[in-house]
Amino acid sequence: AINVTGSAEVPVDQRLIGADLATTLATLVTDLNASGDPQVSAATYSTFGDRLAIDHDTADATGDSFTLVASDPNATLSGATLAGGGLTRHEFRSGGASLPSLTVEVEHGDLEGGSKRFIVQQGVLVNALSIERQRSGVVKAALELIGQSETAETATVGGTPLDLTVAQFSQFQGSILVDGIRAANVTAANLQLGNQYDVVEALRADGLIEGADAGETLLELSFTARFSNNALKAAAEAAAAIDIRYGFRDPPSGAELLIRLHQVEGLPDLDDPHMRQGLLDQLLAESLARYAIVAWEGVGEEGAPAEVTPANLEALARLAGVAYDFVNAYLMPLAEAAAEGNASGPAPNGTSAAGPTTAEAAPSKARLARGAKKSPMMAKSKPAPTTSTGRARSKAKKPGAC
Repeated sequence: AINVTGSAEVPVDQRLIGADLATTLATLVTDLNASGDPQVSAATYSTFGDRLAIDHDTADATGDSFTLVASDPNATLSGATLAGGGLTRHEFRSGGASLPSLTVEVEHGDLEGGSKRFIVQQGVLVNALSIERQRSGVVKAALELIGQSETAETATVGGTPLDLTVAQFSQFQGSILVDGIRAANVTAANLQLGNQYDVVEALRADGLIEGADAGETLLELSFTARFSNNALKAAAEAAAAIDIRYGFRDPPSGAELLIRLHQVEGLPDLDDPHMRQGLLDQLLAESLARYAIVAWEGVGEEGAPAEVTPANLEALARLAGVAYDFVNAYLMPLAEAAAEGNASGPAPNGTSAAGPTTAEAAPSKARLARGAKKSPMMAKSKPAPTTSTGRARSKAKKPGAC
């Protein structure tokens, strides 16, 4: 029971429903945190959107026995009890004045003993982190590193390594909350965090870089979604800052990876016709790329090829010139078929007009990188569908490297 101050009309273990959900939760949080019942006061209560959050005050697994019960069928519990007791909490904040460097050692275990099988990189800085969401597989985080030097050693420089037991999150354990509410049905997403280091390539006798200066912190979240309510649309129209939480949680263990974007501004103004057209063009290019591109050549950075992934396809769709060339090259056979279909002869049954089939399948290789003279991109694609689609021009802003 929840022991709070009551009245003759309201029992001490109940609270009246307020004018709306936010008011009800706010009142409930205040009363729960003020409760003198030791079974209730053992935890701290807060709200986030349409959720009541409960954090047990002990640092060990004692809180895992804290029972959760809901008598209202409209309330959804995270589990029968709390979870995650005894886990270590790590909190990282962006915008630090100084960032640490580290040493990374990689052992090539297939090489024979006594050989230089330990590769040691020193002065390593984390330049970027990206976490992609898709419909299958485990969650993967990609790190972009900058190092100063590399040596090969015959023995480890870090001592005996520890074998860590790591449980990976499933893609289906992820969520994106806008002001505490699942604002859309997300079909794909990509989060990028970057320190945008400026490498100092000084003239040194040893040929090493002098260091790297951190630039302005980059934080970019892009996702493709179907709206399930008007929360994002209303926020865009009001030009209001929103709170976004992007992460993954394993209910049985309570383990959680949470990245919080406190004040997200600059959502596209959907009342602007040019903005709407640009977004439509970008989504058209992205949808066609997801459907058609199965392989490509010349895509990457500094000679490292990029895989065909949803995140890279989305990045391609945001490169205005590349997306424009791709859409037009891919849909050209349909446009030609539609133009030639205007001159048609009688159909065999004599009731309508019909023309010969003149359109061929889209070419298996289409040159996509107009203006990218150093690294032309070629893509292998599936044939275009049989329905006609309008011409596309992307006005989206260019992101980081594809």
